[in-house]
Amino acid sequence: MCSKNISSRYRSHICDLKQNKSSCRILQSAVTKYGINNFTFEILEICDNYYEREIILLQELKPEYNIVIETEIRRE
Repeated sequence: MCSKNISSRYRSHICDLKQNKSSCRILQSAVTKYGINNFTFEILEICDNYYEREIILLQELKPEYNIVIETEIRRE
């Protein structure tokens, strides 16, 4: 997840998951099956060029639940 306002984005993401409304169907399915408390959400990096870094980190780390390869520009 990439955002200028990390705490707001985090709360929104967790709220969506808890209400079964997440746009990431794979993650939503896993949270529904295993429970939100069995997942860890971490800040990997704080930087100014966060959209470019998110793309690089997605390509390098190949996360199981974040299947977006390219980020969309979010205005938060």
